[in-house]
Amino acid sequence: MHDLLIYLTEKVYRDEVRQLFSGAGWRATLVEDLDEVGELLQQELFDLILVWTGEFEKLSNVIALLEVDNYDYIPVVAATPHRETALKMAAQPVVDVLTIPMAKEEFFQRIRLVLEDSGAIATVVEGSNWQGSIEEYNLVDLIQMIEHRGVDAILTMTCNGKSGQVFFRKGKIVDAQFQTLQGMNALKKMAFWPYGYFKTALGHLPDGTDQLRLSNQDILMILIEYLVKQSRLLDGLPELDELLQLVPGQSIKELTPLQHLITNYCDQPTSTLDLLLSLGDQNEDILTEVHVLLQQGVLGRYQEIKDRLETRQQSGLGKLVSSLSSLFKRKEETPYYGADYYEDQEESFQPALEIAPLKLTGEIQEQIQQKISRMYP
Repeated sequence: MHDLLIYLTEKVYRDEVRQLFSGAGWRATLVEDLDEVGELLQQELFDLILVWTGEFEKLSNVIALLEVDNYDYIPVVAATPHRETALKMAAQPVVDVLTIPMAKEEFFQRIRLVLEDSGAIATVVEGSNWQGSIEEYNLVDLIQMIEHRGVDAILTMTCNGKSGQVFFRKGKIVDAQFQTLQGMNALKKMAFWPYGYFKTALGHLPDGTDQLRLSNQDILMILIEYLVKQSRLLDGLPELDELLQLVPGQSIKELTPLQHLITNYCDQPTSTLDLLLSLGDQNEDILTEVHVLLQQGVLGRYQEIKDRLETRQQSGLGKLVSSLSSLFKRKEETPYYGADYYEDQEESFQPALEIAPLKLTGEIQEQIQQKISRMYP
């Protein structure tokens, strides 16, 4: 899957471009504003920039932006409907110029050739700046690479939209920053990142205090030891990208301050990775508390909770349907023939009163007879 940033300056081509890159193998981000191009380059890693325009000046503006912000290592391809403009564009520092319309097969073949020639994700450009994937080079690798060159540099690393920076003076780490964290705490946060991208910017750093006061080798030993410990804590936990959530209806006992922060985040489905990126506490403390909350049943895997709730809903619905079915069956046991039937039945019956004979003993009958005789002598 290749990530393309498409700068489109003519809205009339919007639907055509979207449809063109809707197939598998392409993840295209379409923008129509130059400022947005700069913002996206700071947030995401792109394999190629496609400038789709009929105006030479628009392409020149993009090239200037890339040079100023040190993104000129990203290959640029221009696409234009004007042949004369295409000739002028070819003189710019672009990899290829496509004159449209063009057969779809040829269009994508040209794009793929550019990606193959540039290595899709470049790792070394002009022997100075690097940019690439954290999966290929993590923080431990990059520290050694920059130290070897002995240069002043700012290393920027990004994971899940969150970025941190490491500052080098003549190849030695002098400081690091990630959100509110600085120094070694920031380095520990960034060292474990499983994916994302990085870039370096070379330039003279002003002389100042070394915030870490440790050699690169000491820093590397601390980070490696920390990563080993963290790896052990991850055993038995869900995958870093798997979503966690509070278990509904679970009575929550007294929580530690860190547990309270974790449960607040997990009120909505949240991955372990997002917790580690969002909370300022050390990763080992966060992972320890996640273990405890999972064991107590306060947290659970989002998918399991979702499946369980759906099963309960289906079970409840089944009981309701069964009850309604039984109710209808009971009603059917007493058939209804209509009002006319019952009216006819009432006319065919004659009301009658029957009194069963009294059964009296001889003694009681004699007493009754005596009372009658006294009343009527």
